[in-house]
Amino acid sequence: MKEPRGYEYTTDLLVIGCGFSGMWAAMRARDFLDDVLVVDKGPRDWGGLGGLSGGDMIVKQPDMNLDDLLDDLVYYYDGLADQRLLSRILTQSYDRFMDFENWGHKFVRNDKGELCFIPQRALDYMRYYYYHPYGMGGIDKARLLKRECEKRGVRRLGRVVITDVITDGDRACGAVGFHAQSGMPVFIRARAVLLATNTGGWKPSYHQNTPAGEGV
Repeated sequence: MKEPRGYEYTTDLLVIGCGFSGMWAAMRARDFLDDVLVVDKGPRDWGGLGGLSGGDMIVKQPDMNLDDLLDDLVYYYDGLADQRLLSRILTQSYDRFMDFENWGHKFVRNDKGELCFIPQRALDYMRYYYYHPYGMGGIDKARLLKRECEKRGVRRLGRVVITDVITDGDRACGAVGFHAQSGMPVFIRARAVLLATNTGGWKPSYHQNTPAGEGV
């Protein structure tokens, strides 16, 4: 009897990492590509480290000044801040905030309907808007993102540890790894590969709190 070679997949785009960033990227890619595959070393539906978070959001609300928020972050990082990238993230944050609210994510509001927030790190403008019940928002955001991925036909695989990205010259054309439970090899052919790994949070103290040893 011939031994099985392993698991083989073919896709237009391989996204490595099925946390919040990976799922957002996969959903967006489906607007342009026929097939998108996301793989993660953890359980398929855990949502990465984002799924273990509180699910709160730092958002540039429409009445906020972008430069005020940037000044906070430049001070916090002692000047080591990519202001152009942070500007893009902050500018788009309100649209993503509204996406979550429209999907049913429950950010806390007071009796007047005003959003409640918690100031961050003694900074003047940096604040996060939190979920009810407090501390449970991460798993809810993961659930909502998974639901939207399914609606868009994004394929997701869990328990797949990627060990190498395969290249053809300067072009990434796939990846190899193994199934974390069976140990079977995994081969993936892709027209493009997107890395969505590591920690996406802005707080440096959070960059090492992963048991997978993938700190900055």
